[in-house]
Amino acid sequence: MTLAKALEISNNVIPVKLLQYVGIDAAEKVWRNAGIVGGDFPKNYTLALGSISTRPVDMAMFLCGACKWRISGTASIYL
Repeated sequence: MTLAKALEISNNVIPVKLLQYVGIDAAEKVWRNAGIVGGDFPKNYTLALGSISTRPVDMAMFLCGACKWRISGTASIYL
């Protein structure tokens, strides 16, 4: 199952497994490198389910930064 399909059908296991694979510290590094300084960044797997709190302006900054990244390759996680 792809990550996109898992999110589409609200399968929460896949995003959590992905976060376990990449690590919480790596996810925070991407978040902070995108220029977001505010927000409560949880240091647990609820992060994969959207538990981070931030201001709308910070999310806009994150999305603008994400538009500049080029993602290559694919990853699949199977249960």
